[in-house]
Amino acid sequence: MKPTPESIFDLNGTSFEVIKPARLREGMVLKAGDVFARIGPKESIIEEQIHTVSLYNRGFPVPRVLTSGEIDGNWWYFTETSLGHDTFHKIFTAEYRQHGYVTETSYVSYLQVIEAYAKAQSNPDNKTSIAPDEFIESLIPHERVLPNYLYYGHEESGYLQALQLASTKLKGAPMGTIQHDLNPYNVLEKGVIDFELVGFGPVGFDTLMSARWAGGWYTDYPSRMPVGYKLNSAQIAQSDAIVDTAATENGLTAPTQFLQEFLLLKSAWAVSNFDQTSPDWPPDKIAFRNYRANVLNLVVGQYLAGTPIAYQTLSSVPGGEI
Repeated sequence: MKPTPESIFDLNGTSFEVIKPARLREGMVLKAGDVFARIGPKESIIEEQIHTVSLYNRGFPVPRVLTSGEIDGNWWYFTETSLGHDTFHKIFTAEYRQHGYVTETSYVSYLQVIEAYAKAQSNPDNKTSIAPDEFIESLIPHERVLPNYLYYGHEESGYLQALQLASTKLKGAPMGTIQHDLNPYNVLEKGVIDFELVGFGPVGFDTLMSARWAGGWYTDYPSRMPVGYKLNSAQIAQSDAIVDTAATENGLTAPTQFLQEFLLLKSAWAVSNFDQTSPDWPPDKIAFRNYRANVLNLVVGQYLAGTPIAYQTLSSVPGGEI
């Protein structure tokens, strides 16, 4: 029986409720008490389970896998321990609404998880030899970025030139395991969840981008992704220092040296989609895609000019309807 968003699903005699009916990859998240289950097409869920077990064994702050099994031949599930009740996105948003800022108490708790993650990521035992161009291709395949970027009138040549320059500069970056979509939506008090996109890439890419996720290029668009909170420059600097220290203590180059490349690639990732913009879409969806493409175009220009990418102001870039 394939679970549906409305179902109460039985796994080994325990009733699980569907709490997340859609993910970045096909599948769902279920919950029963303090145990979570991830369920979906057999091949992809088994892959995620293998990655989660491996990360746990290699010291990453991730859930411990408890049970797993097949469902109707084509689906698979695995259950895992809870890492907390609320994501830091939820915590930060509630505090921002109440106080106008994220409190140091909750932010320090968030940083403790980031530190544990950064130390595992920087551990020499967890290094990899992936080439920068391979990382870039896996993160932002041309077929998922260029159709949307070009649709809104931007030029391919500048974008490709920026990627080539970034690839060259990233040859000096240490490579390790990255979550790819790390942000406070998937960071909880005891660790990090949602590893369906896990892969390899520059050490610090995901941790540095997580602190810059809110109030930048990926939020603050009211109709599609309204901002929940914003971190101040001192808080972001705290995160940067933790990430750099974890790397340099293991003899690695400080990840902040590649911050401009990371910002460029994250901006391109925000444009990446499996479907191409259609004039039949609702106007606000078209405008949101236009906004992201405009952000990438601005970032490409700044990067090629050698100007520091002003990620703090990207949320003010206009969208528009086509």
